[in-house]
Amino acid sequence: MNSMSSQSNGNDAVKKAAAFLAGFTSSQLFILIVSSGSYAVDRFMLPRSYVGLYINRTIIAFRLSTFFGSLLLNILVPSTKNFARSLPIISTISSWLYFLSFLALLLIYYNGGKKGHIMYYYCAIIFSSMVFGSNNVCLLGVIGKDVAYYIGSMQLSAIMVSAYQFLFTKIAKAWMVTNIPYKLIVGQLSLAVFVSGISAILWSVAYASEKIEAKETNFNGLGKALSPIMLTTLGFGMQNFFYPAIAPYKLTDVSTGYNIDLVVLFMSAIPGMTIFVLSQYGQGPNSPWDKSGWHDMWMFYVFEVLLGALFILSLHYPRVSDIFRMNNFWVLAILTIAYDWCVQVTRASGMGGAAMQEWDSHRGKSKRNPAMATVNAFGFSLAMLSFAFMGNGYLTTYKQAEQDRDNWPTKHFTTKKAFWYWYSSSAKGAYRACMTSYTRDIRSTILGKKEHLFIVYEDTPPEDEDPFFDLPFIKKKEEAECTPYPFVPPY
Repeated sequence: MNSMSSQSNGNDAVKKAAAFLAGFTSSQLFILIVSSGSYAVDRFMLPRSYVGLYINRTIIAFRLSTFFGSLLLNILVPSTKNFARSLPIISTISSWLYFLSFLALLLIYYNGGKKGHIMYYYCAIIFSSMVFGSNNVCLLGVIGKDVAYYIGSMQLSAIMVSAYQFLFTKIAKAWMVTNIPYKLIVGQLSLAVFVSGISAILWSVAYASEKIEAKETNFNGLGKALSPIMLTTLGFGMQNFFYPAIAPYKLTDVSTGYNIDLVVLFMSAIPGMTIFVLSQYGQGPNSPWDKSGWHDMWMFYVFEVLLGALFILSLHYPRVSDIFRMNNFWVLAILTIAYDWCVQVTRASGMGGAAMQEWDSHRGKSKRNPAMATVNAFGFSLAMLSFAFMGNGYLTTYKQAEQDRDNWPTKHFTTKKAFWYWYSSSAKGAYRACMTSYTRDIRSTILGKKEHLFIVYEDTPPEDEDPFFDLPFIKKKEEAECTPYPFVPPY
């Protein structure tokens, strides 16, 4: 009896370790795309002034490919019960594909001579992003009660990569290492390959033989799971509209925004880790919300909306900015951190509870429903994509308007008419960005465009027919040396 108990405890420990490492690995791709942009342009012999265009292109491809990967699994899982029961095997295959995609990225980046294989690298990012999107569905559908380990570890990888790049550049300069952009990303990709490989091995051991009964995968629990699903979809999905393009970078100068972004990066791990600790004591969101107070987490979404509205009003009405002292470092830092915390709480709460809202009366505890995890993953993937495109459309419209504040486009509009003007203009910009998401020649596409300058660095950047995401932590001017950039956590 004791041997059976110890074996069960051992299996649980392996599952928890696998879930933790899977979460830690999942965010590596987005972090790689954003944090390595300034180094990748040097590797692929592109002018450093085009770093923004390079990152924009890869970010757009990442977001859309992630959505397609999530959509594919969401079509198959609910419609095919045998497919749903095969999720443990599918998730294992997906984990190994994620590892192989990092290996492919490493080999492509490492080889290719002086100019490198930028198109192959771009295609590998697209493939990796689709695998990442499928992971969001199948991994969360299998993990079940240990989802807190998955969520709690996601932000830690952002901190690790930031520390790695900072230490690498400092040591490289001290030791007079040459070709830093090449060696730094090779090292980062090597770490990603190692971590994703260990994660795939652990996942295979822990979850490949997991059993999912047909009765577990159904939509009977949608009513109870609707609250956490909508909380994740709206709260987590809305993040990309405001952060970081508007808060902090659009509301302050570059240097101040950089410092605030670094603080947000490290502080963003607190909500997820707090919910992780609560889950260890049986008080987490991975229990029926009707029997606990987790429905109250909607108040964080309300705060998120209010803070977002404050950021928008501060842009449109200078008096509002003066009243709330948005030009003060500490005020803006606290408000930006508060906004990010609201996002992280809604994400961790919703993702942790979506698949665990049905009650098993025989066992006296929650039981998983993978179908709800797939619906949740699809919801926030679609919302993130939509809000990101809309945010880009809004900033493009605002950029044009602020060039001539004396002739503000909604100067004589009613509040209702002004709202619909900004909404329709943002939607048009989002549509144009969506229609130009992929390219068959990434090098020519980047070099063939006029030089872009992102909205937070200058009031009158050059116009272009092709709107992209504003990534305000990217600098236009060439740097004499490579310095680590802050980046946005993926979730």
